[in-house]
Amino acid sequence: MWKFKSKVSCDFDTHINVNNGIGVGAGSITGSMFNFCQGSSWNINGAEAFTGTPTIGKWGSLFSGAKVTVQGNVSFTGSVTASGVSTVSGNSVLNNLSGATLPGGTPTPSTGGQYCTTQC
Repeated sequence: MWKFKSKVSCDFDTHINVNNGIGVGAGSITGSMFNFCQGSSWNINGAEAFTGTPTIGKWGSLFSGAKVTVQGNVSFTGSVTASGVSTVSGNSVLNNLSGATLPGGTPTPSTGGQYCTTQC
């Protein structure tokens, strides 16, 4: 079994598009699947497929000023165990326009973060 602290991360003020989905196999991620770093901008569009029942700490953690849009044909297929929900904090915004339930459930914003199912 393998363990990672995070699956996808970035550096400060990065712009990332995940346009064709992402796959996660068996194993575990002890932290967040996505670390949406400070000041970053993300667009996620496409299926996330889980195989082999992976365990993740959180689907994603948004840091100060991060802007994430989950849109279009995003779906979560397969089985995943998420021990927490996304962290939305410090003036960050998570727009879930896909209608899909995020692994770990609906995020609870803290410290000025926003979670919206329509454009914030």
